[in-house]
Amino acid sequence: MGKNLFRKNFTPFLILLVVAVSFIGLERLSLIDSLKGGLQNITVPVQLSLQRSFGSISSSLSVFSNVKSMRDKTASLEQENALLKAENAKLKRLQEENSLLRKQLKVGQQKEGSLLLVNAIGFSPFSTKKLLLMDKGSENGVKDGDLLVIGSNLLGVIVEVGPKISSARILSDPDSKIPAETENGTKGILTGEFQASVSLKNVLIEDKLNVGDIVFTSGELGFPKDFVLGEVKEVKKADQDLFQEALVTPFIDFSKIKQAFILLRRQ
Repeated sequence: MGKNLFRKNFTPFLILLVVAVSFIGLERLSLIDSLKGGLQNITVPVQLSLQRSFGSISSSLSVFSNVKSMRDKTASLEQENALLKAENAKLKRLQEENSLLRKQLKVGQQKEGSLLLVNAIGFSPFSTKKLLLMDKGSENGVKDGDLLVIGSNLLGVIVEVGPKISSARILSDPDSKIPAETENGTKGILTGEFQASVSLKNVLIEDKLNVGDIVFTSGELGFPKDFVLGEVKEVKKADQDLFQEALVTPFIDFSKIKQAFILLRRQ
């Protein structure tokens, strides 16, 4: 049993001794350098290949990171641009409203009552008449008989009023009849037609009436004086008639009204 234990412990020692002696011999014979060189010839290319691979992977990860960063920055810039566009659009709208208000105030100072800026909703779908719906009503002080205006132009008269919405009978409505006179003092009644134009009727045949004359409110029947109604485009008369009439075109296209003012008249 003692011999077996000795052999078991001695065998590894003997192997290590042989390896050590072999390396010493190889080193003395300069063979160890050749062995190192051979191993280096094998391992160095492998190391270089691994370095290139890791470098390529690192570069790819860096590019991916840069692309993601650029995308994030682009998305952020696009959002900022969208917000700026929205703000610019809002500022432009406010500037337009302020400009319109300043112009109207210059006119309103010469007219009776106060001004209320309103937005046009569209023509009433529940009426055969030409009633333009506005987004302000009795809660804002609007009353029957108030006037719808843009600058010095009279567009119509408020005829229906709800709490939040009012309706204006525009000049081209057949029920619209407004006392008027031309710049030469020729008087008549501006009457609405079924189309966009209006007519100046009940003009005495001997009165002066010419194409190009500007038509104003005459200041009768409770209407303020000198609001612009339109321009004479055609004169119709016959010698045997007692009256003549003229086709008048308003300066404002009623179908394109987006904003206007209601002249809140004093009681």
